[in-house]
Amino acid sequence: MSMMPKSEAGRKALAMVLWGTITMGVGWSFMRFTTPTDEDIYQRLSPELRRQYDREKDSRRKANDASLQQVFDMRNLDRPAWRTDVPADLKKAGEKQRIPLTLDSKEQ
Repeated sequence: MSMMPKSEAGRKALAMVLWGTITMGVGWSFMRFTTPTDEDIYQRLSPELRRQYDREKDSRRKANDASLQQVFDMRNLDRPAWRTDVPADLKKAGEKQRIPLTLDSKEQ
């Protein structure tokens, strides 16, 4: 028994699948061996850019930790998550971190 299809359309379909597989394999290999890793990019940065990257990475990590802490705090409440009113104890905690959206004329 032969693996080759007997019809012309079957042979064309098989050839198309084989060429597509080869093309994708070559493309993936090219990408894999020419794209630098994150560590390679980090090592090529100047010392000042490394420090800036590390500072921004730390600030992103702190923001993520704060978001996770907020999620953990909210899961212990006795109300559904989709309610938009904020309990009084959370309002007080949020007032400490409020950032004004507009400046008064005195502050300019």
